[in-house]
Amino acid sequence: MSRQQLIVLVVAISAVLLLFSLPKVLLNKEEKELMNSTELEKAEQPIVDHVESKHAKLEAKQQHTAQSIKAKLAVVTKQSDKIVLLDSLSSLYNAVSMYDSSAILHEKFLGSDVGTASLIALGDACYKAYYFAADDAQASSWGKKTQQFYQKALDQHPELLDVKARLAMTYTRGTNPMQAIATLREVLDKDPENEQALLNMGLLSIQSGQYGKAVERFTKLIGVNPQNWLGVFYLGIAYAESGKKTDARACFEKVKKNEKQPQLIQAADEYLKQLSTN
Repeated sequence: MSRQQLIVLVVAISAVLLLFSLPKVLLNKEEKELMNSTELEKAEQPIVDHVESKHAKLEAKQQHTAQSIKAKLAVVTKQSDKIVLLDSLSSLYNAVSMYDSSAILHEKFLGSDVGTASLIALGDACYKAYYFAADDAQASSWGKKTQQFYQKALDQHPELLDVKARLAMTYTRGTNPMQAIATLREVLDKDPENEQALLNMGLLSIQSGQYGKAVERFTKLIGVNPQNWLGVFYLGIAYAESGKKTDARACFEKVKKNEKQPQLIQAADEYLKQLSTN
């Protein structure tokens, strides 16, 4: 599984929780002219200071490993070496849900780099902190940082469509969530089979209660890549919400049989239990 696929997976369970709390305007007006739509008037969330997680902590052995990695980061100068070390450090912090701490460390050690790889790594770290933010103010702040780094990377390389598809999702909790769909459509206009854009459009369809459209989009995604088990998982959710329990069970069983990531397997198992009791 690629690094970018892991980024999608690491927010998958969070996305399930967020789906039904996002603004309902997202897809209700989808067939209208999005770019000419009036911006939603919503008070700007305040910019907040980012501090490391206080409630979650690394265990002693993890702390020792983290300090060792930080010591190496303090002396390496090559961009690619920094990113590799930060990936290892992120694995420690993310394992205990310290996504904000991981993002802060990325900023500390990569903040002065303007290379595309560093900008994407910074954006990815902030993207995870955005999805797992404890409140709307933190989410807004991390979302803006994600947009800043991703946009700089796209200014250097506009062809980074997966980055643009992730960028789109940071608009869903902002002042103009319709921009999310407009941005995803830009990606799909250039690459109709872009897996990340198809996945995200399907997620927004579920959020807005358009389960039939979600089924269509996830079915198309799986047609592009039959082994996109995250897409199969969400197709199962779309079927479940449509009342098609048999189809939903088939999807979740496929995920349990084929997926290697424990988080997604656990989520599929939970949905199967719910289907059995309903």
